[in-house]
Amino acid sequence: MVVATALLLFDSWRLLVLAGVVGLATFVVYALSRTIGIPGDSVDIGNWSEPLGMTSNFVEGIIAVYATVGIAVRRGNDPMRLALNWAMFKLWEKGRFSDLWLRYFPVSPF
Repeated sequence: MVVATALLLFDSWRLLVLAGVVGLATFVVYALSRTIGIPGDSVDIGNWSEPLGMTSNFVEGIIAVYATVGIAVRRGNDPMRLALNWAMFKLWEKGRFSDLWLRYFPVSPF
C-alpha cells in the first residue's frame, strides 16, 4: 500500500521496480503457503480457492503489470503511455474490468 501510494506521488523507476518486486513476492508467498506451508502457519496448505488470497493476488498482479509497463515505456514516449492509459480506461469505461474481476474472483470490491 505504501509503495502504491508513493507511485501516485513520485515519478521514479526505482519505485516501479520495488512495486514489481512486492507484487511478485506476494505470488511467491501465496504459492509457498499453499504448497509446503509457512513456518508457524500450515493451515492454508491446499487452500487455493480462499477468496481473500485470490483477490490479493489479483490486485498485486495488477500492480506488478503496472510496474512492468511503467518500466517498459521509456520516459518521454508519450504516445505509448497515452495508448496504454487509453486502453485501460476503455476497459474500465465499458465495465469489462469489473466483468473480468467478478469472473475470476467472486468477491466484489466495487
